[in-house]
Amino acid sequence: MSKAKVVAVRRTSRATDPVPSGPCRATVREVRDDGWVVVAVGAHMWSCLMLEHLALLSPLHVDDEVLVLPAEGDAPPVILGRVGRHPQPGAGVLQINAPGGVSLRSGDAALEIRADGRVLLKGEDVAIHAKGTQRIRAGTVAIN
Repeated sequence: MSKAKVVAVRRTSRATDPVPSGPCRATVREVRDDGWVVVAVGAHMWSCLMLEHLALLSPLHVDDEVLVLPAEGDAPPVILGRVGRHPQPGAGVLQINAPGGVSLRSGDAALEIRADGRVLLKGEDVAIHAKGTQRIRAGTVAIN
């Protein structure tokens, strides 16, 4: 991760409120284009970094409740995760948002989903099985 400018912890109205010393709940107030997330912790407003996998699994939104590790020394506060109920098994869809694309690799096999809309599947032997109808729709289909 490249070095980013660390934004100082900012206080709002009640400057006498103590700053939490351990992980604490916060509410997302702004998700900035530069990667910083501004949260409210009681009367305090903090500019935070977040664990990278959180953004890939499900981006944060204003009013989300999160768990934050307060700043230590020169290190900024870090969002550890979103607070909420655990989803029921099979109740949802796993969505991975990756602006640059997604790549799954194992040995010589690979599946790449690119941001420009291209999908590439590579493997020594590729088998596609369908119980029902298998459709191929395209402007042009090239075989070999």
